[in-house]
Amino acid sequence: MRIDDFDDSLDPVILKRGREYYLEGRVSRLKQTAAGWTAVVEGTYDYLVEVELEPNGFIRYSTCDCPYEGGEYCKHQAAVFYALRAGVTTGGPGGQEPMATGRGESLEKVLADMQPQQMMDIILELADQYEEIRRKLLLKYGAHSDEIKACQETMRAYIREAKRSGFIDRRRAAHAVKGVDLSLDKALQREEQGNYMLALGMGLAALATAVDMLQFCDDSDGWVGTAINDALGVIDEVVRVAAGCMDLAEQKKMLTKLIKESRHKRYIGWWDWPIDLLGSCIYLCADKGLRTIVETELGRLLEAQGDDSLGSSDYGVSQVKMLQLKMLELFEDPNQAEEFIAANMQYSDFRQKAIENALRKKDYEQVVQLCLAGEEVDRELRGLVMRWRKYRYHAYERQGEVENQRELARGFVYVGEYDYYPKLKALYPTSEWPDILAAILAEFEKRNYLPDIYVMILIEENLVEHLLRYCQRNPAAILKLYKYLLPDYLEETRALFRAHIERSAREADQRSKYKQVCAMIKTYKKACGELAARSMITELCRSYPRRPAFLDELGRI
Repeated sequence: MRIDDFDDSLDPVILKRGREYYLEGRVSRLKQTAAGWTAVVEGTYDYLVEVELEPNGFIRYSTCDCPYEGGEYCKHQAAVFYALRAGVTTGGPGGQEPMATGRGESLEKVLADMQPQQMMDIILELADQYEEIRRKLLLKYGAHSDEIKACQETMRAYIREAKRSGFIDRRRAAHAVKGVDLSLDKALQREEQGNYMLALGMGLAALATAVDMLQFCDDSDGWVGTAINDALGVIDEVVRVAAGCMDLAEQKKMLTKLIKESRHKRYIGWWDWPIDLLGSCIYLCADKGLRTIVETELGRLLEAQGDDSLGSSDYGVSQVKMLQLKMLELFEDPNQAEEFIAANMQYSDFRQKAIENALRKKDYEQVVQLCLAGEEVDRELRGLVMRWRKYRYHAYERQGEVENQRELARGFVYVGEYDYYPKLKALYPTSEWPDILAAILAEFEKRNYLPDIYVMILIEENLVEHLLRYCQRNPAAILKLYKYLLPDYLEETRALFRAHIERSAREADQRSKYKQVCAMIKTYKKACGELAARSMITELCRSYPRRPAFLDELGRI
């Protein structure tokens, strides 16, 4: 949803009340912050609205601290959306004024010309007005006797603000993880300064907080999951850099912290995250003694596969074994790694590893045999079968096996893999291709639903008559395919457009759908000219005189 078309997505009642609030001047203190925009919407009570906008106007996140539970957006948010779209800033209550236009002085120049005391006064004023700025400044620049504890307090503060009745709903999840983001920034700052143990502690604290948050947060939009992955990424980066700078005692201490966290009960039911933590431990395994500790821990994790409470799965076992393989490849004889791969071929990651090793050795016959075996073993798993077939196709390319390439490429085309269509075509002499193409199209046309690749082939081969029949079968397609039908089928294109617009107009029952019909008319105008579009508008106005919203939208074309 974008700020310039949000009214297509919000409930009409919410829109009406939000617009009334905006026009009544109830949006106050609308200000741009480091994270986006904040505003207070005045009513019986005052409520704080936060909005984060991307540069293209997409509304990335929005929340309001009112108790409304009837939908994703409330009237207070709608009022602020109207204010943002109108381009206003507000001072005090009811004080809406147009935003300054013109470039003016740059902020950098204004700040450079200030005296230190002036700068301090401004910072203190902003920190007093915006709690988030105060937190960021204190966390990033403040002196803390226990910096990890300070990070934890910051993370808890954001979580408290996002909670309602002990739970964080989807709309407030983005705010809840802001403390995690700040803590990870702080961890990277300490890592750059060479304080690796402190950086690791901050990263682990952020990870623990984010994982625990899943117990009381609706993470449908993935904010918490992203924070978890970010934390694991920071931890991995810290350990990678630290491994080459710390002595053995410090490396062992870091290893102990990572293993302790990976064993925590918060990860029961989750394989990925403790495995990721143990994966970071491999940076510390150059020493045989530390390597033995990690090998033992990986073995313990594998033994847990029989305990359902740990969320064991073939995927989890495979990932642990991949870490064991990585250690063999890095620190042991290459033959041991190859033997380990061969012993674990029942896992798809290992089969892929074996195939890629064979490709590097240019042993294409071995690639084919591994792929065929994989296709048989994984015959119920379409994604894996496709993976092995693509590797097999690659081997046939290298071997010059034309017939096998043709068979596989044709199969890929039938399941929608357009990248293989030009490859398939290149495998046939020009004289033979028309018959092959006809057979491919006939195969698609037996289906109840024609896939996108069918249309792509028609466009590639310039089969205009087929495209016309496709549009007659799928009228909405005319909006995108009209340019391929013109100028050969002008009258048919007009008829398809008119029929589709008339049907859509009959079914439209609210402004957002009226706008969609008007968008179709604009496309019709591009395709068939202004006179045709004007005629269509006149007919619709005559047909629907009692739809004022529709007439209003038609009048704007």
